[in-house]
Amino acid sequence: MKELCFIYITLYLALYVMYTQFYKVATRKCKNTSALTVLLRFTSGISILLALPLFEFKVPHSISTYLFLFLACIFFALSDRMYTASLKELEVSTYSILAQLSTVFIFILGVIFFKEALTVKKLIGASLILFANVFVLYKKKKIKWNKYYIFNIIANLSFAIGTTLNIGISEEFNLPFYIAITLCGSAILIFIFERIKIKDILREFNEGEKTPIIIVSILDGITSLLLLRAYQIESVTVVAPLISLKTVLNVFVARLALKEKTSTLKKVIAALIIIIGVILLNI
Repeated sequence: MKELCFIYITLYLALYVMYTQFYKVATRKCKNTSALTVLLRFTSGISILLALPLFEFKVPHSISTYLFLFLACIFFALSDRMYTASLKELEVSTYSILAQLSTVFIFILGVIFFKEALTVKKLIGASLILFANVFVLYKKKKIKWNKYYIFNIIANLSFAIGTTLNIGISEEFNLPFYIAITLCGSAILIFIFERIKIKDILREFNEGEKTPIIIVSILDGITSLLLLRAYQIESVTVVAPLISLKTVLNVFVARLALKEKTSTLKKVIAALIIIIGVILLNI
């Protein structure tokens, strides 16, 4: 089973890096980030249903499970909305480093609500991830800051809350069905609360980067599936440090594919510090 887990992780890393790079390209011609988010998440949720027959179909019967799932979808919707807005304006490499803040938030929520052990190693790990983010943003004796960094932080906090609410729930569902619910649920909530019009969604596709939009729509559900399967097979202490490699991989690929050349060395160092931090948080 360990070999299968590493196959899942390897595929996840390759596809997630591709997903992030294409997501950035998909936002280039975007006129309405809310409409684009709805388009991407809803089509992702529908596409992953093609994998439905590959897994045993099961659904929970507890009302509380569905309540937690609904609450989680609210936070996932906020996270998705903020992620698209921030990624449109930030470099992929910077975005990927900031995204690791969700690991720290999940750790803090675990200590508060699940009474997880607060050890010196874990405190050092969380501190290293925070330091890496400050290190990247620190330029010319001050921290470079704008609203898109704030959007990213809100996205990470919301994702952490949604993930915390959903701990263990995925195993009670058919896995593709569960992923489809979270993706489509997020899209529907954004669609309703931001009063998105169908014509706005269609315009994002017709006038946008069609190929990247299609690729992102396909890869979103697949990467979620691979990650959840890896966590179901192997312990978090093994999976979490390995998937944190996506941060440094995104830095290198963004430099090559998207020609991002701002502070590359600093970002690589920050990504490596994050990997160490994630390892300490999970041992």
